[in-house]
Amino acid sequence: MSESHYDFDSFVDRSETNSIKFSPRAIQSVCGNPHAHPFWVADMDFRVEKNISDEVTKLAKSGLYGYPTNTETEKSFVDWARRWHGWEVNPSYVVAARGMLSSIAALTELMTNAGEGIIVPTPAYQPFLRITRLTGRCLIDLPLVWSEEQCSYTMDFALLEEQCSRPDTTLMILCSPHNPYGKIWTEQELRAIADITSRHNVAVISDEIHADLIYPGEKHIPFVTIARDYAMAAVTCMAPSKTFNIAGEHISMVIFNDITLRNEFTARQLLLCEHELSLFSLTVGKAAYKYGEPWLKELVVYLKETADFITRYVAEHIPGVTFITPHASFVGVLDCTGLLPLAQADAIAFPALYDPRISPSGGVLSRFFGQRASVAVNDGTWFGGEAYNAMVRFNFGTQRSTIAEALQRMRTAVLAAQKYL
Repeated sequence: MSESHYDFDSFVDRSETNSIKFSPRAIQSVCGNPHAHPFWVADMDFRVEKNISDEVTKLAKSGLYGYPTNTETEKSFVDWARRWHGWEVNPSYVVAARGMLSSIAALTELMTNAGEGIIVPTPAYQPFLRITRLTGRCLIDLPLVWSEEQCSYTMDFALLEEQCSRPDTTLMILCSPHNPYGKIWTEQELRAIADITSRHNVAVISDEIHADLIYPGEKHIPFVTIARDYAMAAVTCMAPSKTFNIAGEHISMVIFNDITLRNEFTARQLLLCEHELSLFSLTVGKAAYKYGEPWLKELVVYLKETADFITRYVAEHIPGVTFITPHASFVGVLDCTGLLPLAQADAIAFPALYDPRISPSGGVLSRFFGQRASVAVNDGTWFGGEAYNAMVRFNFGTQRSTIAEALQRMRTAVLAAQKYL
């Protein structure tokens, strides 16, 4: 094993850093227990690469925080895409923007009309569902299906064909790699998506915010590179935020394959006064792409080893639960099909612990783990409703010792439920 130059194992105290992940009120909203240990919202408990923090410190110490100029941000991404993904990107098709979700919301309004249908594969990152609803579009739910051949979830392409054939369907929002499963779509799958959507004139927005976090030996293919072969409307959205643990700075990159749509997007930014990014977000974003690669190379090894550790531990020690091993990023799904009936029985026996008024963003399983194991996770219902009530999303972007302690508490809670319920 190669020598490590970065420390991902030492405890980092984030309790006084204005972090929503560690906010007792926010934690209570997902699991009912404000004192539960946080394994929910998707940022990591690792310090950023030192050169990145040095650049931010230098700016902070300057005492000069006037309007910035955005001259190198797109170029820094183009250089990064070439180095990390082997992807040659035309800089004229790249637009630096504020957070990923604001870009996806603006693109949704540009690429569709009110009342039209948007296909969202589920379980899905919940804001995709919210954007669809709040923009007055109609959600078309595409449940993912388990593939024994791949040992992972994939798409029901026959259903996708049927949904795209509907006259009011105009857009698909893809998550690649997938959140919450951590699945990397194969080229064959991406081409099947492109073939079906292009034949029915359905555009695709691909959220690829987790793309840089693929594990060693894996390969990510930006959807926009596939889409060009099909002469279809498509946009890939990326960001340094998850990659380098700078999510609080809200900076993203939008990559187009059509200059007209790119110009419409920049005009929309101008209209909403979102064409200017903050001084600190520009600084930290450019520094991340410039200095973060060595840190990231070691991080993805650490994350893969952690994912493998969780897989083994859950399989050996937590009955009724299976960890669906991801191939990218730091979030994964715990399939709790065997545990759910016990958690539901516990909710009936102790209704006060499961009161939805106390944890409106939670569900039965997140409340079970929050109350019985002091572990805060995202309930599966957050990703698409009751169809996903037998799963939770677990954020393992933290020290492995912290994860081991959490898994031990979860094991104790599950064994106790089996004994007494």
